[in-house]
Amino acid sequence: METKHWRSGEGRWALEAWAVHTGGGIAVYLGGGETPHVGCSVLAEPRASLTGAGRSCTLSILNRLGHKDDQFAQELARRLCVGTGEPVSVAAGVHVEGAGGEDLLRLQEQFYALCAQIEADFS
Repeated sequence: METKHWRSGEGRWALEAWAVHTGGGIAVYLGGGETPHVGCSVLAEPRASLTGAGRSCTLSILNRLGHKDDQFAQELARRLCVGTGEPVSVAAGVHVEGAGGEDLLRLQEQFYALCAQIEADFS
């Protein structure tokens, strides 16, 4: 098994991810902000696209009450699953206390930068 690590951003907007490529799938932890934690788990299972062209995936999502971490987790799981054709599990927890619109935009920027790094390593 191979473990990989990525980081994007600084301070309260920093995000990090670790992944273990098991040979039978990819397990990822995505955390950051001021308080990394486990707020959700997403499982992506590859399948043929319902349009008949290409690959897609089916997502299963478990959220902790009051958590919105699944937005990032779903996107990352979907991208990796479709890109690799392997099952992908993402546990995520990102928290910035009192986050406003600007905070969310900065976290989103860091998230997409992190996704690009991860996808490049798995392509």
